[in-house]
Parts: sequence; structure tokens; C-alpha cells
Amino acid sequence: MMALFLASSSSLITSLINKANWTPVPHSLFIVTFLWLASLNSETLSFSSFSTMCTSDLMSGELSVLSLWISALMIYSMNPTKMLSKLSSFCMITVFLNITLILAFHSSSLVTFFILFETSLIPTIIMILSWGYQPERVQAGLYMLFYTLAASLPLLVNIIFLNMESNHSSFFSPYMVGPTTQLSAAPALWWLIMILAFLVKMPIFVSHLWLPKAHVEAPVAGSMILAGVLLKLGGFGLIRVSAPFMMMSPKVLPGLSSFCLWGGLLTSLICLRQSDMKALIAYASIGHMAIIMAAAFSNSTWAWDGALTLMVAHGACSSGMFMAANQWYTQSGSRSLTMSKGLLTIYPMLTMLWFLLNSANMSAPPTINLMGEILLVLAILASNTLVLPILLATTFITGAYSLYLFSQSTHGTLSEQTPLKPAAKSISFSIIGLHWAPLNLIILSPEILLWT
Repeated sequence: MMALFLASSSSLITSLINKANWTPVPHSLFIVTFLWLASLNSETLSFSSFSTMCTSDLMSGELSVLSLWISALMIYSMNPTKMLSKLSSFCMITVFLNITLILAFHSSSLVTFFILFETSLIPTIIMILSWGYQPERVQAGLYMLFYTLAASLPLLVNIIFLNMESNHSSFFSPYMVGPTTQLSAAPALWWLIMILAFLVKMPIFVSHLWLPKAHVEAPVAGSMILAGVLLKLGGFGLIRVSAPFMMMSPKVLPGLSSFCLWGGLLTSLICLRQSDMKALIAYASIGHMAIIMAAAFSNSTWAWDGALTLMVAHGACSSGMFMAANQWYTQSGSRSLTMSKGLLTIYPMLTMLWFLLNSANMSAPPTINLMGEILLVLAILASNTLVLPILLATTFITGAYSLYLFSQSTHGTLSEQTPLKPAAKSISFSIIGLHWAPLNLIILSPEILLWT
């Protein structure tokens, strides 16, 4: 499948450079998505290596499928009538970003992964700067760039030290981190510094300021790929790097897990006072990522399974919510919750899809969001029962801000300043529905997400 994807991506980039039509790009991404999904099997794809630099397991396969799926939908989400001259360039950047992400998900080398991890910044920042809404998009791009680069420098230094000590940089081989190494004085601190890049990428609370700015200033497609895939790159790196070294820092894990939960609780409270739809959804993403990180530090197989499940679920749900929020903005002319009241009476179909996505965001059954959160909560409580009040409060507030987001935008009295525009096109409803459908269909075969 990797060879098929690289061959199709190369042909697409070549055709786009030659000024060919852009319409085959999303169709090709959909075809590769379904072929790749058909090849996924938890029994036959437990782990395989097809070169010294590339490996494949169920987690990398699932995240690759998620990347292709979201990328195809984000190309459809762009308005061709407003940016026809730039759409080929946008498709080319999207295909390049997909190549970078999928190679990163299948990388078996820390060095290769680090290079691809940093390379993914380039097309993302180009999207924000080229197709963003406001002049503040330059500041948002700089925030994202410097937060990621500053946190990635310690990771690069640690990779160099690991390579010097162990003479390899593989994810899956044991490292020489013992009494004879230069790093044995403070292994827990060393491990924490090493994963700092992934904590910022997800992001963890206190290093999250770049994410709301990037979402608010990015175009709808940039928000979709950022929430749907790029945050999962941080989660993927955290799991890959942490698994071999988790036994090194048993004293740090409970404190780090508790800190992540407190961050998730605080960001959930911040959601209740947001008036901008995109900012609220961005802060909600930080809260969901906090639960994933808190469970990942519990070092259990349920945590790994729950992390992958919720990453896939959040990728589809959050991307769909950004698409739906963009439709509200298109119809009402504002993303403010105070200006978008009463839209239920005008756009009932869009309201129905908005309700379904908000229900998935609060982990209502039968979505895989519920399955992922159950696994994560059980993993967290198995390692530390004292955090039960924080978990209960976070779960309650998640439901509260999801209901707040839905009710404030759809109910109430219609503002006199809201322009009465025609209903959204059917392609917009289809894109939102294709985000929501996998959340309910995958639950029919949940073993596809259980990779440990």
C-alpha cells in the first residue's frame, strides 16, 4: 500500500505541476483510502517491516487512513469559485503534506521521524499564511513555528545522544540508557525533555497558546488537517518514544498524568466562556488530547488502545465540527455565538448534522468516542484512583460546553443583523456526513482499533 500511495502521489504532483485539472486529486485520495482500509487487519498487520527505515503496524495504518480521508474531504471543502486559480497549488501542498505524514507514521528511525515531524510544519504554515482569513495569520504561523521548533531542539539533542550511546536510532530496539551512560543521572528528567516536542505538538496545557491562534486564523481546510491529523502526529510520537522508556520514570508518571488532567479540566472551563465557534472547538481539542496523554502515561495496553481509538474519533469529529462551523459562518456571516442565534428555523438540515457532531464530541453512544473514553478512563483509574473527581468534572463540563455550543448557535431569537442566505449546497452536507459516518460505523468492528 505504501508503494501504491507513493506512486499515485507522485503522479498527482506531476500532473498538478503541469497545470492539469485538480479534480482527480480528492478522488485518488479516496480510492487509496478505501484500498488501504481494506488491507488493515488486526491479526495480519500486527507488525511488519518492509525496509530498514519503514515499518507498519495497525496504529500507523489507521492514522494513515485518517490522513487520507481528512485530506480528501478538506479539498472538497474549499470553495472552487473563490480560489480556482490557487486550487491546484492547494492540492499540491495537500498531497505533499500527506506524503510527509504517512512516511512519518511508518518511520522506524527516530532520525527519519524527527525530519518528517519538522517537515510537516512547512505545508501547514503555507496553508495558514496563504489561505488564512485575517492579517493576524502571520502571528499565528510564527507562534506555531517557534513553539514547535523550540520544543523540538531538546528532542534532536537527545536523539544524537541516543545514537552515540546505542549506535542506532530505531524505535523498536533497546537503548543503552543505564549506569554506564552519560544520561543516567536523571533518567526521568531526560525522558521528560525528550517528549517535550510531542507534548507541545498535541498540545499540553501551558504550551497550548499556538493552537487556538492557528485554528482561528487558518482556513477551514487548515483547521481540518490541523485538528484531524497533525495533533495525532504528536500523539503517535509520544506513544512510539515513550513505550521503550516508560519503565525509566515510574515516579514522574502519576504527577505528569495528573497535570495533564488538570490542564484538560481548565481548558474545558475555558470553553464555557468562548464566543468564537472555532476557538471553542480548538480548546475542546486540547481537553481531549489531555485525556489521551494522561492515559498514555499510565503505561497499560488499555491506554494504548484507548489512545488510538480516541485519536481516530477526535480526528474525524473535530474536523467535521470545523467544517460545520465554517458553514455557520458562511450562512450567518459571523462565527460569534451571540450573532448566530436562531439558525434552527432557517437551516434545519445543517442543524441536524451540527447536533450529531456535538453529540459525538460529548461521547454519546454509539460512537467510537465513547469506546475510546471508556478505555482511557479505566486505564487512568487503574493507575491512580485519586484523580476520579477531576475525571468526573472534566466529563461533565465536556457535555456542558458541547450543549452550550449547540444551543447558543441554533436556538433563541434570530438576530436582525443575520443575513438570510440560501441553504448550503449538498456537497457541504455530504462532507459533514462523511465525517460523522465513520464514528458510528467503526463501532460495528471495534477490533480494528485494538492494536496492542
